[in-house]
Amino acid sequence: MKKFLPFLALALLLAVSTTAFPQTEDQAQTEIAEERKKQTLRFVRETLSDISNLRTAENRISFTSEIAALLWYHDEKQGRDLFNATTDEFKSLLSLYNSQVNMYTEGDNGTADVGRRGPMMVMLGREYNSKEQADKRLRTALGVRQHIAMSLAEHEPEMAMNFFSSTGSMITNPQFTEYLDARDPQLEIQLIARIAATNASRAAELGRKSIDGGVKMHHIALLKSLHARDPEKARELGALMLTRAKRPTVDRDQYDRLAVIHGMLNLGTSVQNENQAGGDKLLFTTAELRELAESLATEILALDDSDEDQPGAYRIYQIAGYAKLIEKYSPSRASQIRQKFKDMKEIVENFSGLDIESGNEIRTGAEDDETSDEGEVFGELKSIEGAQVSAEQLAPLVTKARGLAASAPGRMEKVMILSAVATQIAKADHRELSIELMSEAAAQVPMNPKNYQDFMLMGALVSGYAHVDPERAFPIIEDAIMRGNGLISAFVRVGEFIDLNEEMIVDGEVQVGGFGGDFMPGMKAVLQMANPVIKPLAETDFARMAALTNRFDRPETRVLAKMLVLRALLDKPSPDFEMLSVDGLD
Repeated sequence: MKKFLPFLALALLLAVSTTAFPQTEDQAQTEIAEERKKQTLRFVRETLSDISNLRTAENRISFTSEIAALLWYHDEKQGRDLFNATTDEFKSLLSLYNSQVNMYTEGDNGTADVGRRGPMMVMLGREYNSKEQADKRLRTALGVRQHIAMSLAEHEPEMAMNFFSSTGSMITNPQFTEYLDARDPQLEIQLIARIAATNASRAAELGRKSIDGGVKMHHIALLKSLHARDPEKARELGALMLTRAKRPTVDRDQYDRLAVIHGMLNLGTSVQNENQAGGDKLLFTTAELRELAESLATEILALDDSDEDQPGAYRIYQIAGYAKLIEKYSPSRASQIRQKFKDMKEIVENFSGLDIESGNEIRTGAEDDETSDEGEVFGELKSIEGAQVSAEQLAPLVTKARGLAASAPGRMEKVMILSAVATQIAKADHRELSIELMSEAAAQVPMNPKNYQDFMLMGALVSGYAHVDPERAFPIIEDAIMRGNGLISAFVRVGEFIDLNEEMIVDGEVQVGGFGGDFMPGMKAVLQMANPVIKPLAETDFARMAALTNRFDRPETRVLAKMLVLRALLDKPSPDFEMLSVDGLD
């Protein structure tokens, strides 16, 4: 299986490559594009109506904020208005969660019986007490707060910063204010870096305030971003960071401090290397860089090297990198560091597989230079993209591809290989041959799925048909949805049985947005893979694709399906995609 992984990744890349909305002066194509805009507008309205009918504020906030972010690419006013409505509802929810947490004093365990244990408790976990439930809800909401802020920052960084600051100030519980003090600075710096792209003076002002508590690694990222926009403002902030970095810190990890000093030295050196002539673009002077190198060397040499405190392999690996940079400014100090850590060469080479002096990979045996069958097939596939090739020219490639699929270790690999080849052949205008290959792929897929792997096989088949013969993809999707409705209902029933703390299911509604607990990030990553499949299907028959989303029985899954379609259509537009106007959207 392992040997197929790189080629299956390439197969997926080839299979899901799509084209942007075409621009043409032909009247018929213009009318099609206009109709598609109208269909998309109606679908946005329909989705927002469905969202407003969801039971839980958590799902409504998650989905509305995402639609706002998507719409902003095409209609700033509508996106802004939706964001304002969403953030208002979020603030109300955050205020509620904050007041619930404040109901409990320090050491109060709430009302649940935390002492109960038994076979089911061990297997499924225990019920949270009321304080733990309140803590969990607020902690999750604060995670959603970060997501909303970053989504908004992509469009309006100042508005995102205001939202982030105002919602942070709403938290009054001492436990959670401490929690935010530890978490917020890093995201705050990311927001300031976004502001730097349009307002360097404002970003520098916010950056100066943020380093009052000390310089951290994320400040170096801000300094780099600011330097790209306004070198003068960056030099001012850099000078202040140099002063702050010299201050002794009792509560900071010594290796964090080393990383910060090294980060500043490394950034300053990179900028100097890029601007050999010097001048206004330099971030630090050579004297300041030497001072940083000396500070870094002094702190490394002050590390305790007793047997019990000897740094581990990873720390030695870091120190070796620091020494290499220090050598540029003080070879004697770098030599002292290497002398202090006498086993550095062996440790670093074992840890990284790289020669410490040359930086080259340490080879342990002869390399296999033979071209594999997999690489040959997918290399030829890539080479025919966009080219005019005859059926005779394709015949050897198809034979090799069929042989590769036959030798693949499992059905999923076979389907993916055949689908990838069929997709590329369809792009070369050999539709009949590509459909023939897809028929061979379909023979590997059970049309009466019984388990998750069967459904995944159906998904892989659909991804091929979406680019080869979309009309054949729609019935497969519809059948999968009809069968999946029963499974979803069963999942919810079982979920309610085991979800003692309402982390996944609240008030009978599955939390499929940002409030959906620990399993949602992984689920969203999987769903994101559907974009390249949904887009060509929606372009082929938007009405049919939209109708499929209404085949789901549960309201929250219908909304999730609609969001998948909107993500595919409204995500960052290509330069030649005409802006979608949604004026008058209620």
